[in-house]
Amino acid sequence: MRKSISAGTLQNIIEQGIGHYKDYEDNFIFNGEAPNINYIYKDIIPLNIIITDLEIEDDCYMYIGLDKSIIFVNVQFKRARFSGSFRSLILDRIKCTHLNLLGCNTKDTIIYSSSINKLDIKECKYNKLKITHTKCINSFWVSQSLIDELILEQNTSPIGLGFRIHENCKLEKISISSSILNNNFIVDSSITTIEYNNSNITFLMTGRSNIESFLIENSSCRKFRAYQTSVNLISFGGGSALGNIEIENSEVSGVIIERAALIYKLSISAQIKKMLSIHSGSKLEFANLDLITGESFELKLNECSIYDLKITNVILTQAGTIKINNCAINSICFDKISNNGIIFISTIKSETPEMVFETDNNGHIIYNTKDRSTFELPFGFITPTQQKISTISMLNSDLGNFQCIGVNLSNFKRFEFLNSKILQAYIAETQLPSFDAFTTIEGASENEIHAQRRLAFGQFKKVFENQGDTVTSLSFLAQEMEAYRRQLIKSSWKKHFGELLMLSMNKWSTNYGTDWLKGLKTTLIAVLGFFSMFCYLAGYRFGDFSPEGIKRFWDVASYAPYYLNPLRDKDSVSIIEDEKTLSAIARVWDFLSRIVIAYLVYQTIQAFRKLGKSSG
Repeated sequence: MRKSISAGTLQNIIEQGIGHYKDYEDNFIFNGEAPNINYIYKDIIPLNIIITDLEIEDDCYMYIGLDKSIIFVNVQFKRARFSGSFRSLILDRIKCTHLNLLGCNTKDTIIYSSSINKLDIKECKYNKLKITHTKCINSFWVSQSLIDELILEQNTSPIGLGFRIHENCKLEKISISSSILNNNFIVDSSITTIEYNNSNITFLMTGRSNIESFLIENSSCRKFRAYQTSVNLISFGGGSALGNIEIENSEVSGVIIERAALIYKLSISAQIKKMLSIHSGSKLEFANLDLITGESFELKLNECSIYDLKITNVILTQAGTIKINNCAINSICFDKISNNGIIFISTIKSETPEMVFETDNNGHIIYNTKDRSTFELPFGFITPTQQKISTISMLNSDLGNFQCIGVNLSNFKRFEFLNSKILQAYIAETQLPSFDAFTTIEGASENEIHAQRRLAFGQFKKVFENQGDTVTSLSFLAQEMEAYRRQLIKSSWKKHFGELLMLSMNKWSTNYGTDWLKGLKTTLIAVLGFFSMFCYLAGYRFGDFSPEGIKRFWDVASYAPYYLNPLRDKDSVSIIEDEKTLSAIARVWDFLSRIVIAYLVYQTIQAFRKLGKSSG
């Protein structure tokens, strides 16, 4: 049997005999716990409760306790407003179009297994506000209220206008678990702790938000955005899958991403006072860190996978550190870094991390791994159609105390360098990128690339000189000179023809003093060529292959080693038996050969002595 009333207060409703009143029974169980009511008192307690369009089934109950507790069970109404002070309000299996809690002061308010289209809470004070097993709340706004603990669990809401905490609210703790909140969860107030576990949500903190800690565990978050807000700690972990994390114009003490969290895009443009840590098997596809750091800031990447990492606009103080250890990173970029602290990189791999996000047939971003169900991120993200070439970049930065130990940087296919300083680096057990891998920013001319290459390899040479590694420093000297030679070829080679000729001869002879075997081979070939031409100009020709002709050939050839001595006298190479004088061209050739051979011998000796030379 259904009874209805169009409007009235709770007292009017009860006086008209609608509903049932009975003593509280011990076996009444609400969400696993009995309500905090000892008995029902039949006298009406004056409360400011307005209900319109009320419909009540036969099994509907309204309980009013002596301790000012109210329970509604199986009640349906369009609009209701509760205000006043009472111990607890319990709404069990109700249906309501608009529920307005205005100026309520209760210890506990619990909404269980209900359907509420719009829920407004304003100027209220609660010890605990709990919403559980509620399927649909299209709009949930909390304003100008003080709540010790807000609990959302086993919910699939809101799906309409969203969940908003705004206008000078103050909450000690928000706990969200086993819930799906499809639209924005917006915070514009002061909250001490947000715990977010086994749920799906889009989260936005903006304006005057002031949050002590935000914790996401075992959850799916399509979008997390903190804008102009203050947060002490943000933590993502426990196997959570997150779409787009944006922290902008905010002040955060620490951000922690750990325990196999999966993130599509991490973008931070904010002040991080103490720590940003990504570790314990977490995987990120894109990370763009544009940071204002605190006095003792620490960026720590440990045992994680990042497809594309950019660290930009960071000024490290003397107590600041950046530590990257045992990570798989496809591309890493240091851009506009001023390092007065320490940057430490150890055992990173340029391997492409496993791509955990992909697009579905509708073009939406999803993740789909063996141990997780598919999670859709319909925000118009675009997964790269082609994987980015593995790249390490140093752009417009002073890397200061930069320590690189046990890293094979040569595995990166591209080494981008632009106007950076790396003279204070310490490099050990590390293979640096090859000459051919070097480039600079897109759109640069070939001449600009050579100029930047010269700047980079010149600094690498100095770094290894300072470490006492003469062998490696000489290899970078050769690359620096080769870059300079190519720069001259592409710029004003006519103006610097002398330098270009000298550099070309250094490369041709001993590869800029680094390869004595090449110098020896070049010298012997030059001796053979110059001596053969000298003999030809002196009038000698090949004879027959008779024993006498062969003997004559070896007699003439035996004078060739004397050509290695640029101070030789005429007799040492005089093979003219009939005492004819040498022609003018033969004498000129002999003079030129002395210069060239002397240069090649000198270059070979210098290259041979490279390991014994002092760096000074």
